[in-house]
Amino acid sequence: MYIEKRKIVMGSFLALALCLFSLGTPAKAESIVGSYISDNLGDVLYFSTEGKEKTEVERQAEKAVLDAEKPAEVAAVQGGLTPLGTFKLTGYCSCLSCSEGYGRRTASGKLATAGRTVAVDTRVIPLGTKLLIEGKEYIAEDIGGAVKHNHIDIYFDTHRQAQSVYRYAEVYRIG
Repeated sequence: MYIEKRKIVMGSFLALALCLFSLGTPAKAESIVGSYISDNLGDVLYFSTEGKEKTEVERQAEKAVLDAEKPAEVAAVQGGLTPLGTFKLTGYCSCLSCSEGYGRRTASGKLATAGRTVAVDTRVIPLGTKLLIEGKEYIAEDIGGAVKHNHIDIYFDTHRQAQSVYRYAEVYRIG
């Protein structure tokens, strides 16, 4: 019995020592890449170490940091961003069911262009306002019968593309 307990205690001690030594040396942070907010972890700092291949988690963290910094980069270039809040995003095209017979003509008098034109509620966003939506720049050039309050309709070339959009996103006024 004494030998059995001794083996268990020695085994536990060896396992603990092995765990402590297997942790390795702490990594030196060569540079702080940035920080991001994780739903599960809260505020997270992302460190980059020199000479090590990045893990998948590190690559995802770096992408999150870079994506979070994109609006700041655009703000520096464009003269500033003003957050307008979270908006419902939908899509529309020039077909009869989407445009109610107006085709590509917009309320501002310009022709709707994919990747540029959005329809807005002019009580919330005036026509001609430049917007940043999901990292892309758009111009409020149109209005829509179903576009009310915090709702933006993005113009697409095809009905299929237009119908595939339905989500919520943060919207910023540029300039």
